[in-house]
Amino acid sequence: MKLYYFKFSGAWAGVRNFGDDLNEWLWKKLLPDVFDDAPGVLFIGIGTILSAGLPAARRTVVFGSGVRAGHAPTVDASWDIYCVRGPLSARALHLDADKAVTDGAFLIRLLRSPQTARNIACAYMPHVGQAYLHGSFWRAVCDDLGYAYIDPQDGVEEVLEAIGRSELLITEAMHGAIVADALRVPWIPVTSSRGIDSFKWRDWCSSLDMPYEPHRILVARRLAEFTGFATLAKGRLLRKCVATQLARAAKSKRIQLSDETTANRRIEQLQGRIEAFGSDVAAGRFAVE
Repeated sequence: MKLYYFKFSGAWAGVRNFGDDLNEWLWKKLLPDVFDDAPGVLFIGIGTILSAGLPAARRTVVFGSGVRAGHAPTVDASWDIYCVRGPLSARALHLDADKAVTDGAFLIRLLRSPQTARNIACAYMPHVGQAYLHGSFWRAVCDDLGYAYIDPQDGVEEVLEAIGRSELLITEAMHGAIVADALRVPWIPVTSSRGIDSFKWRDWCSSLDMPYEPHRILVARRLAEFTGFATLAKGRLLRKCVATQLARAAKSKRIQLSDETTANRRIEQLQGRIEAFGSDVAAGRFAVE
């Protein structure tokens, strides 16, 4: 069975992203000895990856993934769907409502406990696109505010540690919010570009009975011109403008954290689906003929 998840290609080849990298880290801990590189069976876990462009396979296993808005794949008898990210994905795939549990990354709760010692008052985590293109700018803004900067391009352990030690996470990266929520770290969603996919956010948030109401961070369209010149007057002005908006978001009343009972119920459901999948593997359901 092949563990399949999104990887950047083309000009972005080699760029890492925390949400996607979680697949290797999480599934091989929870499901040891299940994965090899045999392409006959695909295991699709964390990511907004359910689309018409998936590789052909004899069988396709889905666990906690999300649908790309407007690009839902055709599901047939060769698919084994244990759960999807939320009700929007379930409806897009014409699944029963009980298939909508929550994002598979929420299973981080089985491997890491919420930390009681938190020494980061506030952290900011951008979307990977902003981190890759304008990371120096966002890091400078965080320095101005005294916030920790969490780079989604860093290693999984490093990002998990930083989120876990934060008292508050402001995030444009959805899997930053998912992990924060699982580890009981309050979080605030923001968006700084039109490229942020609100469908996937609403899909996941609704799985935990939460709204998705992000703070809009207004950034000059030509941010790239200032990223490398953050010490110049125009760069400083833009940094001040963005810093003011982030600080305002941090002081707002839109702090999110799912209800503890709801979160625990979703963990129990995910764990039950993991056990069902393990039983199916042991019974030879996915054995290569």
